[in-house]
Amino acid sequence: QDLTLTKPILVHDTARSIGMKMLAFPRGRQVTVRDVADLLGHQYPVHVIDVEHQEELEGWTLADLVDYFEDEERLLLQHQEEFLATQEHNNAAGSKRRRRKAAEKCMDMTNRQRPRVLNQISLEFSKTALSEKILSPEFVREIDWIDHAWPRKRNPDGTLARPVDEVYPNVQYYCLTSAAGCYTDFHLDFGGTSVWYHVLNGEKVFCLIP
Repeated sequence: QDLTLTKPILVHDTARSIGMKMLAFPRGRQVTVRDVADLLGHQYPVHVIDVEHQEELEGWTLADLVDYFEDEERLLLQHQEEFLATQEHNNAAGSKRRRRKAAEKCMDMTNRQRPRVLNQISLEFSKTALSEKILSPEFVREIDWIDHAWPRKRNPDGTLARPVDEVYPNVQYYCLTSAAGCYTDFHLDFGGTSVWYHVLNGEKVFCLIP
């Protein structure tokens, strides 16, 4: 209990400086959902949430998720919304009032045509090919209960080994793929555990209640 994390910690350092390894490609190419599907298999099942209704959609695979994220019509509508939101923010009153009303009307039309916003937040990959590409920060591994408290056998050289047939919690590594506009309702992580996040692409906003 003396080592309990009572406040969020924001790390600005590089991945290498904290002993972390992330999925990366030559020349800094952005990692995509298709890259994850290529590693795990396109028929790998995933749990997808319809954000508006906070309901899970059944029967989805990574192939479905790739199709969703690469859908050109959805991306076009998303870019239109972002552009109109920027216009609305920048427009002032007075002489630009007509433009604002036109933008609002166009925004209303876009809203009626808006595709569902989907969120995938539960893809655990500890025992998959993706786990070979990623390593959590060293300070996380130093306090990980699964690594330090879960019973394991000792090798002849004194190191600890986890037998292949041993059953232990697969909760150490999650890959989240969220479309713009996603959100998750307020919640406690299972068992009140602490978690670490690394945002690979885009941004994520956290609202924390002490």
